[in-house]
Amino acid sequence: MAEELPDLLDELSERDPSLLHDPERLRAELDEREWELLWRCGQGGGRKPLSDPEATGKISLSSPGLRNSENNRCLVGLRAILALAREDHGMADLLDPTRRLSLPREDPRREWLWPDQFQALLDAAAALDECVDARGRYQTQGRHAAVALLGLGGVRVSDFRTACWGHFSEADATLWIPKSKTAAGRRRLLLHPLPFAELVRRRESLPASRTGPQNPIWPTDTRRGRDRASVRNRLLAPVIQAADELLSQRGQRPLPRADLTR
Repeated sequence: MAEELPDLLDELSERDPSLLHDPERLRAELDEREWELLWRCGQGGGRKPLSDPEATGKISLSSPGLRNSENNRCLVGLRAILALAREDHGMADLLDPTRRLSLPREDPRREWLWPDQFQALLDAAAALDECVDARGRYQTQGRHAAVALLGLGGVRVSDFRTACWGHFSEADATLWIPKSKTAAGRRRLLLHPLPFAELVRRRESLPASRTGPQNPIWPTDTRRGRDRASVRNRLLAPVIQAADELLSQRGQRPLPRADLTR
């Protein structure tokens, strides 16, 4: 369960904040396991991170606390209020307790793929797509198309896992992203030629019953949409493992150890 909670936190952070205050709508958006975890472990207003060894009771999944950048914006706003009080309201002697006070900037850690590493991921995904297990499932996974879109399409995992065939337009080579916590996140992506060609090839390889507008582009074996864990563990983990082996055989640098499925 400890490994699933950070994934659920990521999932909730990408939802519209108003959804977190509407249990019925939220339950409809989450799968059964995610709702169970939220019901058992989630609360509003918590402040201790999941990694805190002293964290007890329920951890807040919907309120991770203010980041340093958000605290600094609050301090800037408070300084503006104090300046207004001094300049426009005759409070020249009012002291500013926030003077020279700010929290250190938190730059996110970023890992980049080199061209040879990304090529290894594409090669590994293509090889896996050619494999057939006892039930013939592997060829329907579309891992090569998935890696191409995630690497060159400008999508996040949340965009990728909810993508349906109705969002893909072959006529103008675009993918519509309809769900996001901000208006700017709802966008139409002009696809790079590689992921576009792979999406066309994937749709042509599937029966018509699986390519309707509401059908997920990368469903699970039970034809349902994927959650983050399924994208990471079932769809991409075999690709990453195979790509590492290819890079070792080719004498090239290994993949970065950061989570490639975030």
